[in-house]
Amino acid sequence: MNILGLVVDDKSSYGQRSVLYKVERKQPKPKYGTQEYFKALNQKVSCKFQILVLTHIFYMDDFHISLNETYELKKHFKDYKHVMDKEDIKEIKSYMKKKITLAKLVDFYRVNRLDSFDVQKSLRLAAIITRNDPKYVDVIEAIQKRFISEPDN
Repeated sequence: MNILGLVVDDKSSYGQRSVLYKVERKQPKPKYGTQEYFKALNQKVSCKFQILVLTHIFYMDDFHISLNETYELKKHFKDYKHVMDKEDIKEIKSYMKKKITLAKLVDFYRVNRLDSFDVQKSLRLAAIITRNDPKYVDVIEAIQKRFISEPDN
């Protein structure tokens, strides 16, 4: 039975409760040059930068990424997974395993021609995810100082 994009399996061979799970729908890739194409491309780059920023913050507080921090990274990434292709997913997963330095953030920022809005958005997201935990504040401020306070990025 299909209810609002959800599939309900009300038949169980082992007498267990019904299973309710979301249907994963594959959306066709937008055509090159369309508004949808550029929106999806922007979302990909934005997600990648946000994952890099979060990974840097989580690593720099104690020089390793804990299970809770990994969970937060994956939870955030899941929101953008629908616009990613296999190569993007592989690339983002590799970011989560590496030590991301401030220099790598700057390189990604320059190569992808991001602007200060993208940095501010990523830092606001980081503040929300970290719940303004004091152990992350210094790292977030260092990123902010590097990208926002210095005009010569």
